[in-house]
Order: sequence, then C-alpha cells, then structure tokens
Amino acid sequence: MLSLTNILLILLLLALVVLVVWSQSREKKTKIRSLWLSILIVFVLCALIFSHTLVSSTTNVLILIGCALLGLIIGIASGPLLKLNVDLAHDSLVVQGTTVSIVVWVVIFIIKMALRLLASHGSTRVLIEIIGSNVLFLTACSILGMNLYQYWRYQQARRTASPA
Repeated sequence: MLSLTNILLILLLLALVVLVVWSQSREKKTKIRSLWLSILIVFVLCALIFSHTLVSSTTNVLILIGCALLGLIIGIASGPLLKLNVDLAHDSLVVQGTTVSIVVWVVIFIIKMALRLLASHGSTRVLIEIIGSNVLFLTACSILGMNLYQYWRYQQARRTASPA
C-alpha cells in the first residue's frame, strides 16, 4: 500500500509534468540577448558539472562526455520540432513547443524524477546518484543544443533578409 508521502510525491511529479507541458505549449517571445544569456548560463553550468567530475574517475568522465553528446543531439534534433518564428525587426524569436517536443521534455523529466524516487527508497544510492547527475547534465546539454539551434535559425534568417 502506498504511504501518504509516496502519494504526495506522485502528485508533485504529475503537477510538475503539467507545468512543463503548459509552459512549453505557450508562445514565448525571446530576445536574442536573453538567448545568449541562457546559452552562457547553461554552458557555465555544464562546465562546472564537468569540472567537478574530472576529479573522480576516467569512467565517469567518459560517461559524462557521452551524456553531453547525447544531450546536444537531443537538443539540436528537437529544435526543428519547435514552432519558431524570427522577428528581425525586434531582434527576437517567437518559440512554441509542439506535441513531440513536449513529449521529449516530459520523458527526460520523468526519468529524472523516477531516479530521485529510487534513490530515496533504498536502491543502490551511489549508482542512482551518478545516473541522476548524468541525466541532469544530459538535460542541460539538450537545452544548450536547442538554444544553439534557435540562434542558428535566427542567423539564417538575418542572412536571408540582408542584401547580398
């Protein structure tokens, strides 16, 4: 039988998934400066996670590099799934998630939360924490990949609009 704590954690997980879906389903106008700031912050976060891992073993570093590459691939591949309009007059992008892009984020989010639940219920804690931190790194790299894709689309639109 489920305890009250487990029921509350499941409800929290569902509420957070609904929040992710709701935030991705709305149109957001993003200035290019904000996009660059986001890219910089996520890059610094990735560098800090990577530098922290360098202190541990070579295996962890290789796993982290694999997660980084997989995250960048997921982010860049999910970029075309977004509805993206470039507003050159205001140096901004209008971005809205599609059903498929929302599903990608929800799956990553559920995996991360499931690992956290497993770690709190006596599973091999060290292994779960290593996997969980790698999922966080994968998520950060996928956000970085998606932001880089959006900036690339913005640059393409600028080149197309400018006279040759």
